Amino acid sequence: QAGGPFESFHDFCMRVPTDCLNKRTIESFIKVGAFDSLKHPRRGLLTVFDEIIDDAVNRRHEADQGVLSLFDSLDEGPQEFSLDREIPDLQFDRELTIKFERELLGLYITDHPLAGHETTLARRTTAATVDVAEMDNGSVCTLGGVVSKLEKKTTRRGDQMLILNLEDFQGSVEVTLFSKAAAAHGHKIREDGVVLIKGRVNVNDDRRSFSALEVDALRLSVRNPELRLNLPVDTIARNRIDELREILRRHPGESPVFLHLGPDKILELGADFAVEIDRVVPDLRVAFGIDVILPSA
Repeated sequence: QAGGPFESFHDFCMRVPTDCLNKRTIESFIKVGAFDSLKHPRRGLLTVFDEIIDDAVNRRHEADQGVLSLFDSLDEGPQEFSLDREIPDLQFDRELTIKFERELLGLYITDHPLAGHETTLARRTTAATVDVAEMDNGSVCTLGGVVSKLEKKTTRRGDQMLILNLEDFQGSVEVTLFSKAAAAHGHKIREDGVVLIKGRVNVNDDRRSFSALEVDALRLSVRNPELRLNLPVDTIARNRIDELREILRRHPGESPVFLHLGPDKILELGADFAVEIDRVVPDLRVAFGIDVILPSA
């Protein structure tokens, strides 16, 4: 507060107490975006931060000892000296960015591995993780989410079993793969991977657990594009709404549909109306005209 907001990472290193410049701690701060507000790319800063810290600590030590810098002029008096090292314009990809956030903070900040894939999960799951707490013993359901923790254990018989945390947008649940399920499906599971798990709820006294029966890995590297339709509410008759519904349901897929009904009126349709864009667009243009398709936001 005394010196105002930090202007750069270099400024930070010159102003905070030197015992705050622990390199391991600063590395963690960089990985979770503590210096994003200074407009430094995380990966780029990570490549030079230790050199910047060394420069700053040496400079401050010289100042404390009253050592005259070689860059100070005897005739003109001390001149401003810059320690700035160029920070490369390098960025982590999305997957690595959120992986570091999860590892160091225990939660995702910048993004979520499932973001943009809500429609896919809604179509292929029958429950959310939080629903397990209310289910009866023996209930079978399919959950979907990201594996946020994975642990391997060996049974007394020497068989391998897996215990993992499955996290979705609502919460998380612990899932056990006993030896048979682990042998059949264990190769599909990796930490930070996205999976669908069909399993059974087990209730023992007050303890509720979830054991996996089947596992499918989901590859969600590319987000599903959106379909946006220009259908002003004052120009479309009721029977045309029925026709629209029929066309959308004829081409099921993973892309969400948005109806632009007028100025500032946009309706997002549910997962039941997600479509395969390449197949549905021709039918929509025949039925409603070529201008019915809007550019995706």
